[in-house]
Amino acid sequence: EAGEDVVKEGNSASADKLTSNFAAQLEQEGQVQWAAFVLLHLELPDSRTVALRALVERNIQSLQEGSAQEAFLCEKLLVPREWLFSARANAAAEKGDRYAQYRLLVDAQEYTAAHAIAVRDLAPEAVLRADLNLILRIFSVFPRPGGGEDGEAAEEEERVPGWLYGGQVYVDWVACQRTLPALLV
Repeated sequence: EAGEDVVKEGNSASADKLTSNFAAQLEQEGQVQWAAFVLLHLELPDSRTVALRALVERNIQSLQEGSAQEAFLCEKLLVPREWLFSARANAAAEKGDRYAQYRLLVDAQEYTAAHAIAVRDLAPEAVLRADLNLILRIFSVFPRPGGGEDGEAAEEEERVPGWLYGGQVYVDWVACQRTLPALLV
């Protein structure tokens, strides 16, 4: 209509820059939780996600598990806890701690990456130690194809790509190790 004001919504680059700069100042002062709060005011959802994940990644050493800061981020600001687990997994990778990285990736529900570490680094060592229970524990955390319909199994396989030629091989190997000696008697 000719007499109505038209309101346009869009992204204001200058507002986002101001928001990011303010968050950076708070981060420099060690106020990570308030920097996260400010970053929640970025206009575009993708920008918020990228900025918040980067903030968590940069400051994961100061965000102690179970701390008040972590509780504020996850419970009040609703930052997904998986993002913190993912950042901690990256920190563990930098230290070369493959088991901690694996556990944290599982907690972050990043099953594909956790499966790759389990198959490449953890399971071979467990085989060398002949620790069958450890192998089963390592792979018990992954969603696996069930005994249901083919569609269900295909859906599960998509959740952990490579399962059938990775984790499943180790689980089957353990079953053989436990079954064969009794059959050979």
